Amino acid sequence: MGVNHGPIVAKSNLGLEISLTPDIVKKFEALRKIAPLPMEWTADAEARLKEIPFFVRPAARKKIEKFAQEQGMGQITVEVYEAAKKQFG
Repeated sequence: MGVNHGPIVAKSNLGLEISLTPDIVKKFEALRKIAPLPMEWTADAEARLKEIPFFVRPAARKKIEKFAQEQGMGQITVEVYEAAKKQFG
C-alpha cells in the first residue's frame, strides 16, 4: 500500500489556504491532461513570440505551451521560450 502523506495546503492567488488531499491532487492532474489550463505569458516572452511570422505564430504558441505543460510549468517566460526553441529548432 502507498503511504498517505495527508493533505497538501496551497495558498490561492486571493490569499486563501486550501487543503488538497492526495486523491484530489491526483484527479486534478488527470483533468489537466485532458483540459489544460490556459498558460500565462510574461511580456518579454510575448515579445519574443511576436518575432515569429504571424502565419505560424498560433502553431508555435501551442507547441511552446505544450512543452511548458509537459515540464510542469504554468507560465511561459523567456527562459521557457528559449528552452522550447532549442528543443524544436
